[in-house]
Amino acid sequence: KGSAIFLHCPKTANNTGTSGCISIPEEYMKLLAANTVNRFGDSIDAIAFTWLIYALTGSAAWSAAIFGLNQLPTMFIQPLAGVWVEKKDKKKIMLWTDIIRGLIVLGFAVTYMTGMLTPWLMVISTAEAFRIPAGSAIVPQIIDLKYYSFGNAFNSTLSTIVQLIGYGAAGGIISVFGVQAAMGIDVCSYMISAVLIACMKQRHGEQRYGQF
Repeated sequence: KGSAIFLHCPKTANNTGTSGCISIPEEYMKLLAANTVNRFGDSIDAIAFTWLIYALTGSAAWSAAIFGLNQLPTMFIQPLAGVWVEKKDKKKIMLWTDIIRGLIVLGFAVTYMTGMLTPWLMVISTAEAFRIPAGSAIVPQIIDLKYYSFGNAFNSTLSTIVQLIGYGAAGGIISVFGVQAAMGIDVCSYMISAVLIACMKQRHGEQRYGQF
């Protein structure tokens, strides 16, 4: 049934084995790694694009406005997307949104370096609004239902921590290596996430959804 990591394994008087353990299967570790890398990329592009707008316009107001606009799809589309992805193939949604976002950032980098910028930012955020609920809804197809609350909470906590680290790291990356390096890391993070998702196996008994 594959390898697993065991957490929280108190020994009892009658059992010195893994009784009471929370077993984290290998497939869930792939999902966790993909979501973590993905959130790191999200935080990098949020800061990189905000900095880029400031560099191009010299206006802090424009930078703040763009950062705010970047959050709108998450606020308004994600609740509706969460309902939609529930009946769809969540693995495919995650895979394709990662690939799409990676290609969009790559296109943004190319147009930036050639002086032909195009408005990709809202498209990236819209794709993210589908990726986040799919990443949460797929958990029951990877981990036993009795560990669902733990798995979801662990995933959410780790993603938040990594996102904060990404916000801090983005400034250093941009100041030392330039915004192109930040966008390159962003592209790589989405592609690594896509590879991890592609390698992830779901429990066939839990796949009850329509066509993607």
